Amino acid sequence: MITLNTYLSLGKQCREAMTFYQTVLGGDLFLMPVEDTPIAAEMPPELQHEIMHSTLTTNEFRLMATGISPGPQESDTGEQGGGASLVLSVDSDKDVERLFNVLSNGGKILCPLGPSFFAVMFGSLTDRFGVTWNVVHELPLAN
Repeated sequence: MITLNTYLSLGKQCREAMTFYQTVLGGDLFLMPVEDTPIAAEMPPELQHEIMHSTLTTNEFRLMATGISPGPQESDTGEQGGGASLVLSVDSDKDVERLFNVLSNGGKILCPLGPSFFAVMFGSLTDRFGVTWNVVHELPLAN
């Protein structure tokens, strides 16, 4: 069995972002600040309270992040990101609307929420932490 997990580099916003994602997505949040790691003595004082590693775990997925590496980077064109996005697939329009509205608050809507040829409802956004999300209520699969 292969499991694919997502690992985000959120810079100094890691604690805030992961706590926010927990309020939106639920699950158990584990935060490990630098000061609680075996390498704390090797790290500068200004990084001691930053998040070395974090994990948000639910029955459906695991989202991991760090605050030590830089957050979202801008390309030469001024655009953010590295060509990756997260997809939240849900079972109802109500859930799509709730997740889209909460995640887009303070961010940027890339594709407004609405019906699509491939989904009952779909929307795309970049949240206030620079992470791109696609929220989708998928069409039922044909047999």
